[in-house]
Amino acid sequence: MLVARVDVAPDHIGVQLRAEGLQTLVEQLRTTDAKANAA
Repeated sequence: MLVARVDVAPDHIGVQLRAEGLQTLVEQLRTTDAKANAA
């Protein structure tokens, strides 16, 4: 896995990946997590 950038804040961690397929996977996981937290 190639990590382009990592951002750390008190309320979140952001990781930018270089591989397009991995970026899509992370976006899908974030969407799923956001929906679960909204319920």
